[in-house]
This record gives sequence, structure tokens and C-alpha cells, in this order.
Amino acid sequence: MTDFDVLDAYLAGQFADDYWNEDGLAYARSLVRTLSADGWDQLHTHWPTRPTDWQRRAAEIFSTVDPQYAAAAVQFLVEMVAQAREQEVALAAADALRSFEPVVARGALSDAGWKRLEAVERGADARSVTGLVVHALLNRLRGS
Repeated sequence: MTDFDVLDAYLAGQFADDYWNEDGLAYARSLVRTLSADGWDQLHTHWPTRPTDWQRRAAEIFSTVDPQYAAAAVQFLVEMVAQAREQEVALAAADALRSFEPVVARGALSDAGWKRLEAVERGADARSVTGLVVHALLNRLRGS
């Protein structure tokens, strides 16, 4: 089994919400620390095909990462915000992005990432939860 396979199988598990929030999330975050470059590539490739609960959990594990993973996590979360089929996944990813210190997120966010978030902001109904969250996120990152 590859490092991604282990994370993939774990995120696909059935968890009670209280278990996930108290223990599962911490264990999943420890699995992220073992991801190789190939594991990150597989994460980017396979997340869109996974069930909604898997995707939401994947977003949640990146709300706290070791500094050396910040750039990869920010890029992954931006991708999720921009491409998620389900609003709850986009919101989980945007919420995880909001957990980063603005200076860290700005430093890790590529030009393409900025453009993707701005496109989501422009494309979302301003009154929708996604629109409000992405707007607040961008304002925070811009320092306004």
C-alpha cells in the first residue's frame, strides 16, 4: 500500500462525528505527514472522484498542517474550493483556508490560486454561503 492508499482508505471509513472530531482528524493529519510527492499527486488526481464525506474530511485535515506542507495544502484547498461539486466540500475547504494565518496563505497562494478564488467569488451568488465565505476569505487574505 502506498502512503496515499493508507490516507485514502482511512478517509473512506465510517466514523461517528464525535470520533472524527476528537481522534480521527488527528490521525488523518498524521497520515498527511507521511505523504510523498507521489502521494500528493495522487491526492490531487483522485479527490474529485471520492464521495462527499471523504472530500469534506480531506479538506478538514488541512486546516492545521506543519509549515513545510503549507504551500501544498493551500494549493489543494484552493483547488477544492474551485472544483468541488458539493457546496459542503467547497465550504469545508474555504473554512480550512481561513484557518491559515493570512501571511502564510498569501505566501503559499500562487497567481493561479488567486485567480481561481476570485473566479469563485465572482461566480457565486453574493448571498450564498459559499459566496460569503469566499468573499470573507479573500478580504482576509488581501488584508481588508
